[in-house]
Amino acid sequence: MLQEVEESLEIVRDHTGMPAVIRVAAHAGLLLAQKYHSMNDECEVYWIAISNNYSYFCAFIKHS
Repeated sequence: MLQEVEESLEIVRDHTGMPAVIRVAAHAGLLLAQKYHSMNDECEVYWIAISNNYSYFCAFIKHS
């Protein structure tokens, strides 16, 4: 799941047609996603919390 987010952020960050502010924000988001991705290896609670929030977010988007 986080890998999908990271890949999407990398695409936006590397897209030269995007405004610079969007690319910088994507890079900042990528750094944050990588931080939490590394924490998954250290503590299972991070994985549970992130998975629950991601599932809630996806359900919210589908119903909007």
